[in-house]
Amino acid sequence: MQQFSNAVEYYEKSLKIAHSNTNVRCDLATSYLNINNPEKALELLKENIKTDYNHLQSHYNISIVYKKLGKTKESLEEMEVYEN
Repeated sequence: MQQFSNAVEYYEKSLKIAHSNTNVRCDLATSYLNINNPEKALELLKENIKTDYNHLQSHYNISIVYKKLGKTKESLEEMEVYEN
């Protein structure tokens, strides 16, 4: 239904309960990206990478965020991490 503003609210609440859950944080970041807040999405995804460098979905999503921000080099670097 693409109710991303509502999704942000619910994922924020979920993250308070499961603060170390990288999947919840990744989904929250995606929701922020979908409401046109790529900076917040990037912040959350980078936090995931600090917690679990091997969280591939976070690397993929960082690549998408960088692409949206026009940072092609950074986007390609993250995609390379994701693919390897």
